[in-house]
Amino acid sequence: MKLEVLARLEKEVLLLDGAMGTRLQEAGLGTDTAPEAWNLERPEIIRKIHSDYLAAGSQIVQTNTFGANRLKLSDYGLEKKVNEINKQAVKLAQEVGRDNYIAGSVGPFGKFLTPVGNITFEEAVDIFKEQISALVEAGVDLISLETMSSLKELKAAVVAAKEVTEEVPVITQMTFNQNLRTLSGTTPQVAAVVLDALGADIIGANCSLGPGGLLKIVQELNQVTDKPLIVQPNAGLPKVVDGETVYPETPSEMVTYIEKFIEEGVRIVGGCCGTTPEHIKAFAQQLDGVNPKLSKSIKKFRLASRSQLVELSDQDESLLIGERINPSGREKLTEELKNGKLNITQQEISDQVAAGARVLDINVGGAGIDEVEMMQKVVEKVQNTTQVPVAIDTTDPEVLEAGLKSFAGKALINSVTGEQESLDRVLPVAKKYGASLICLTLDEDGIPSTAKGRLEVAKKIKEEAVEYGIAPENLLIDTLVLTASTKQEEVVETLKAIKLVKEELGLKTVLGVSNVSYGLPSKPLLNRTFLAMALGYGLDAYIVDPLDEDLQQTISAADLLTNRDQNAKNYIADLDPNQKDGTQDKKVKSIVKEDENTSLGRIEEAVLKGQKEDIVALIKDVLEDYSPEKIMNQALIPGIKAVGEKYESGEYFLPQLMAAAESMQEGFKYLKDQLEFDAETSSAGKVLLATVKGDVHDIGKNIVKVVLENHGFEVLDLGKDVPAEEIIAEAKANEVDVIGLSALMTTTMLEMERVVELLAKEELAIKVILGGAVVDQEYANNIGADGYAADAITAVRKIEKLIN
Repeated sequence: MKLEVLARLEKEVLLLDGAMGTRLQEAGLGTDTAPEAWNLERPEIIRKIHSDYLAAGSQIVQTNTFGANRLKLSDYGLEKKVNEINKQAVKLAQEVGRDNYIAGSVGPFGKFLTPVGNITFEEAVDIFKEQISALVEAGVDLISLETMSSLKELKAAVVAAKEVTEEVPVITQMTFNQNLRTLSGTTPQVAAVVLDALGADIIGANCSLGPGGLLKIVQELNQVTDKPLIVQPNAGLPKVVDGETVYPETPSEMVTYIEKFIEEGVRIVGGCCGTTPEHIKAFAQQLDGVNPKLSKSIKKFRLASRSQLVELSDQDESLLIGERINPSGREKLTEELKNGKLNITQQEISDQVAAGARVLDINVGGAGIDEVEMMQKVVEKVQNTTQVPVAIDTTDPEVLEAGLKSFAGKALINSVTGEQESLDRVLPVAKKYGASLICLTLDEDGIPSTAKGRLEVAKKIKEEAVEYGIAPENLLIDTLVLTASTKQEEVVETLKAIKLVKEELGLKTVLGVSNVSYGLPSKPLLNRTFLAMALGYGLDAYIVDPLDEDLQQTISAADLLTNRDQNAKNYIADLDPNQKDGTQDKKVKSIVKEDENTSLGRIEEAVLKGQKEDIVALIKDVLEDYSPEKIMNQALIPGIKAVGEKYESGEYFLPQLMAAAESMQEGFKYLKDQLEFDAETSSAGKVLLATVKGDVHDIGKNIVKVVLENHGFEVLDLGKDVPAEEIIAEAKANEVDVIGLSALMTTTMLEMERVVELLAKEELAIKVILGGAVVDQEYANNIGADGYAADAITAVRKIEKLIN
């Protein structure tokens, strides 16, 4: 019955159930009780909810286990009952729906993974495995990983599910904001590409938006994956009417989107917050006799960071992979990596991306270097300061896994060969972590001397990859160029092999270009001439030095002449008309400010790039020349403000914001603690933060706290589940300027109004600003609050205005 569901999705659209949480609240669930606890304490209510949805037409019901992992259950002292709660939930669903499919619901932790939070990837996999194992042992037909806002967390959940079993299909659903990105900046297409490669069986989106918003999401998903899609919209955005939270969209309103969902490849439809059996009944009537539609996706070689997609086809521009993060032959970089430092590496990251690298190759191999630790550090540094994907360049299995675990997106492995030992070692890892591969055309007999010989090795690698479940479009074939100084006759064989691989195998190709010039004079001339020839033969990607200006010109011209650059758009943009010699100054110019080499400019840059490990040393270097106040006002504060501007413009996302904030905190702490710098003299105001009574979610509030402190505010954080009376008492005692309230649940958002009412009763002139997924400006206006902020940077801006 388990794999049967995938077969059914080939020919029909299935109906999922609707909301569980809002139904439990209607049944009297209090904010001090875990919803999952009712599997043990109030089983009759859980059975009734399942029965109502089945009667309405649901073919799949989800267990009441959304937060039944040990992290979430620990908020209620139930962390030792993970197994019991999950198995009981499955049993309750089976008792009323044995002839239907049971999906085991698995939700997020409500906490960040490293480097933003403290949970490691391995810990996340272990926590998810505990819950998923219980669900699978109890007999679920599907595993539903839902309402995820962190791509890295969802990646850990998929890895966990696949480690538990390959026999139970995995549903993956992310939750997106109205800007069509997740909290950490992931787009629907990035999510689909990463999840498809990881082996998710069904991909989609749920919660946060109504059907109109989720229609836009599935339209994006359908462009890049042919996996069955799933959608579970809310019944609109919640509103408070007469003191009660309501979801406004009626069954008749929501059902108008069903046909549009089906057109975009959706094969499972259900409801999330606010949907009822009446909604599901309307959906069932609309789906009667409807057949699924084919996906609109086009297969391409794709990589992805957490927030950016890179595509490669014969119509796309060729792919530049930056080679400069490699200690080989570089004494200073080697020494720095030995000492766990990343100064040079950070500069290489920034300069290569500014110069046009769309992927960064990371190699940290060298004598005395802790490769596992440094691979993790460099991968995280790339993620926190850029949006480009990475290539993990190593032959060490432990280093390879460390890099893949650290990377949230779809990485490139550099590399696998045609040797059976290499295939058996690397391909399972690539499959597990959803990575693409650079495939070297050499085997146990070495590098074939002819193009046909290399084609045969490429064919073997392709066949082995497909056996492991890795799609051919995830392979880049390296036909291996040898140095012209000793293997001159084989250079042309490399070029012929490129053409053969593309024509006979339909695969994309890549070369490490600089090998051709080894041992010869005028290496740059040989490199760029050979690259131009290779591009003429159809080469798709190349590993080169992006800072080589002449090479960049050759690439721009070759892409134009091979019809990869339509209408010469990139070629013209890359040329600076102000320079007579035509060098592309625009591409190689650093992204940092012109004064980056001044002492204060370097501190500001360290904030901007999240260089937490360097900022104290930079401050120490300038203390003889500048006062702590001047360092704060002319370096740290301008840096964090620039970060805020980048966040607001969409250039930075949450990981970059948090990395910058941590750097700012390090600098501020040093000035304050070591030099007795009086922070109060520069305080922008005093803010009290609290998650209201009954709500145990504080991830968003914690982000706001960090960002406020970085903008000079003194913050009093009362934590989560804080009664209104305590909020008022602490606000009075500490003479705060603003109270910031957070709520993530519709049942707890009403506590915000109570705080506002108590403030008015006490006649306190303290401003109140609201935040959280379930509130908006309209709600703030209705309860008499002074403002609403959708994110941390907006909170800073609005609090500044409220105080001033």
